Formats: sequence, C-alpha cells, structure tokens
Amino acid sequence: KQWHIFPELNILEASGERDDAEGHRLLVTTLYRRYLPFIRYLQGDVVDGPNPLEQGQLGGFERLAGRAADMLPMPDGRSVHSVAFFHCTHQEPAVLNIQMVIEDDGPHLKLVVARPPDAGFEARIRARLRQVHPALEAAPLEYVQDLATNVAGKRRWYRMLATEFYQP
Repeated sequence: KQWHIFPELNILEASGERDDAEGHRLLVTTLYRRYLPFIRYLQGDVVDGPNPLEQGQLGGFERLAGRAADMLPMPDGRSVHSVAFFHCTHQEPAVLNIQMVIEDDGPHLKLVVARPPDAGFEARIRARLRQVHPALEAAPLEYVQDLATNVAGKRRWYRMLATEFYQP
C-alpha cells in the first residue's frame, strides 16, 4: 500500500541515505502563508519505501516508520524509544506527570507526584528502567512541583538539552 502526498501545501523529501533501523528522515517545506514559506526542516518523522518524483520531492511512500526524534541512542549503540520512560513510571499511583530531559550526561526524569512516594517507589521505577536498558537504572530522578513549558506554554514530556549525548 502506498501513502500518497498532496503537494499543494507542503513538499516532502526523503533523506538520501536510509538510517539503519529507522528509515529515511523526512524533510518538509511548507508552502502556505501562515508559516514561513520555503524553509526546509526535519521534523523527526521517518518513512520507508520513499517514491521520489523527477524533481526529487516525494509522490508517496510505503510506510510511516515513526519519529526518529523520539529515539534515544544508548552508549552501546541500541536505541530506546522515549515512550519507554513513560511506561516505567505511569503505573505508580503517586505520579501525576513526568518529563524526560536529555542532557549531555544522559536522561534525567523529572517527576510531579501527588504525595510523598512510598519506600519502594524509586526501586520499582529503577527496576523497570533496567528492563528497558541496563544503563537507564542510574538515571537521576528529580521531584518537581511543575514541568518546564515550551514557548507555546505546553508541557512536553520529552525535552532535549544535550549538545553531545543525543545525536540525531
């Protein structure tokens, strides 16, 4: 099955080289006035089976593979999807919200909790993190009153502050 692209508002291009396990990164050029026209940007989406037209833009693709920007490369070369951090914390009743912050020394978890956690709280979270990847067990946990917001006032649960650790 082929996904078809309607180029009236956007031009999509796929990066030339296929990223190992991920696919081709999508480049987007918007063509409508509300946004800056003719600016190409990588938004993080990845596709498989791109079908380029003669001019280089995509006419379609076979499969939307996901978001490369949401993958965290680990020191051993494996990658962990950012949703894994959510799954390691969301079943704890005390957790109201989380934010994973990627810094140069690795991921940090910021937790907003409803009440002081019980004695086994951190041990359970660290055990789940270890199941995802052994290096994540040592990720710092920080208790905060609220999470940082972006310029639009939204609380993203995945923030990138790293300059070297994460290299898309």
